[in-house]
Amino acid sequence: MSTPTWPDSAAPSADSRPPAAPYADEPPGRSGPAWSDSAVSVADGVGRHWALPVVLGALTLLAGVGVLVWPRATIGVIAVVVGLHLIINGVIRIVQSFAAEGAGGGERLLLALVGVLSLLIGVLCLRNILQTVATVVVLVGVFWLVAGVIDIVAGLSPGSVPARGWRLVTGAAAVVAGIVILAYPDISLGALTVVLGVWLLLYGGILIATGIAILRQSRP
Repeated sequence: MSTPTWPDSAAPSADSRPPAAPYADEPPGRSGPAWSDSAVSVADGVGRHWALPVVLGALTLLAGVGVLVWPRATIGVIAVVVGLHLIINGVIRIVQSFAAEGAGGGERLLLALVGVLSLLIGVLCLRNILQTVATVVVLVGVFWLVAGVIDIVAGLSPGSVPARGWRLVTGAAAVVAGIVILAYPDISLGALTVVLGVWLLLYGGILIATGIAILRQSRP
């Protein structure tokens, strides 16, 4: 049986033509809809903006002041304040993981891991408001310790997010705070309030300084 042929003047039918490749306008090596690239670009721009750590720092300072000026706060109030702060911090950290200029996949994963961990522990703090002081101590202490180690690793990696020096300071302070609070799991509610308040004030100040450093680096 011979293979059918068309005359030179006849073109193949539409059904015999190969289907057009999807996303033909995209550059080689890229696949997927164009809006996904736009979303990543937006997240990258937001993550690099100096206002992001400044806003988080201001919210952190307000939380610290609120904890310290309310000495009769119950464990439920402490859990709500810490939980909300960790959730906001987690969202911002995940956004900042897109802004790791020149970072590889492993480094971006570490930066995003801090955000996911912050979200998880924040939800755990809010899940049961009537929990014990020891539970809040363990949750917060574990987050500070793990997040601090990851921040130090990210800060030492070249091509990381801007203001790597302040990230190292944040990581070192978090590691120290995590070790201290985990060393005293039977801490009283009053002592826990003071430790959390002081840490929130310190962390808020570091975040604002980070935003100012990013602003100075972005200026020509």
